[in-house]
Amino acid sequence: MDPPAVPHQRLLSNLLKSFFQLLYHQGAGGYDLVAWLVSLGAWDEWVRCVLPYLEGSPHLELGPGPGHLLYELAKRGARVAGLDESAQMVRLAQRRVRRLPGGQAWVLRGRAQQLPFATGSFQQVIATFPPEFILEPGTLADVHRVLKPGGSLVCLPYAWFTSRHFPYSLLAGLFRVTGQAPPDPLAAARPFAARLQAAGFGVQILPHALQHSTVMVIRAKKE
Repeated sequence: MDPPAVPHQRLLSNLLKSFFQLLYHQGAGGYDLVAWLVSLGAWDEWVRCVLPYLEGSPHLELGPGPGHLLYELAKRGARVAGLDESAQMVRLAQRRVRRLPGGQAWVLRGRAQQLPFATGSFQQVIATFPPEFILEPGTLADVHRVLKPGGSLVCLPYAWFTSRHFPYSLLAGLFRVTGQAPPDPLAAARPFAARLQAAGFGVQILPHALQHSTVMVIRAKKE
């Protein structure tokens, strides 16, 4: 289990959750700017760390936001679907993937706990920086169902700054205070992995060291 949050950390974390909820819905137009600011421009590099673990197709991305990863995958020739419960994000992602020829990508509104897809539909399910819904039993059961035999859930739960230089060190400290980055990322990944194992997945924990940060990728293969 994760260590209990101290009161001020819990308050800050709740405030941030409310902010991100607003950003993901009514404030969706500002999502890319906020993502760039909180990552010091590294957001796209962080998200792209899942790409080496995606093979074959089709792919399903849960919570694709404005659709950048969907666009990149479809541009590379993969068949991709996105599912998001935010109507605002669905519109943004649909607008982005419409630029691509051939109908390789489509985006639907829905909930991860009730995936509107047939059993064995996808080679990979992808989730980058997902909220807590990703570990809900209903989500994991339905992800397991829609994956092909041998398919995998590729999840990027968090990233953290490792550079001691300003401004990376400032944001690293802020992320720790607010609970957005765990004090011991590898230890924090273990209960995450345990939930996946309990849902019938074989799990690999795969940290990626970048120039100023490290990204945690977890690959969970359907067994």
